[in-house]
Amino acid sequence: MYTNDVHTNEMGINERDTNITFPIGKDVLVYVYMMKNYYNKGELTKEILTTIALMGMVVTCAALPGMAVVFKWFMPKDEREKQKIRRAVMELDKRKVIRIYRKNGEDVIEMLEKGKKRLLRYKFDDIHITPPKWWDKKWRIVIFDFPSRYEMSRKMFRYKINQLGFFQYQKSVFIIPYECKDEVFFVASYLHLERYVKYIVAESIDDEAKLKNIFHL
Repeated sequence: MYTNDVHTNEMGINERDTNITFPIGKDVLVYVYMMKNYYNKGELTKEILTTIALMGMVVTCAALPGMAVVFKWFMPKDEREKQKIRRAVMELDKRKVIRIYRKNGEDVIEMLEKGKKRLLRYKFDDIHITPPKWWDKKWRIVIFDFPSRYEMSRKMFRYKINQLGFFQYQKSVFIIPYECKDEVFFVASYLHLERYVKYIVAESIDDEAKLKNIFHL
């Protein structure tokens, strides 16, 4: 069975400690520029962790001390915003979500295991399926049969695939017309249920006219 490695994804969430030395890359600067206005929306912690993940989990600050580097990421407009960022970073360090330390005369900001788990939670919460411009005329069917001991995880899995846009075809059979194998198995893996999930691609199915109407195809 296909399983998605939840510790490797497009956000760079992985177990490797890759050192990144400034200047930071253009892609990270673009991301931070897009995110920097979320200070007051409860998103600051999320964006700090996401930025560290984009930079490889371990950031070596060769040119600037740690907090100056963080300010460079988010470009605060005034001292009040600087204080908000500083408190957020220090709280993450205090709670052992990240670790800030000196090594070989340089400041280092490192993502710890708690931070990686929190990033996975963010991705689980944010994951979605983007419908393609053109339908390939195939149906994606998810079938599952979870042991009773996974009752809470089963409820969460059903809730999540409903949220992703699946239609419940039968009791434990859900269907959608878009490719989403990675998304389905990320959700299943996050909930430790991947061994009980089957993913099928079908070119035809009963009630196809009804399903086309449901998905506006």
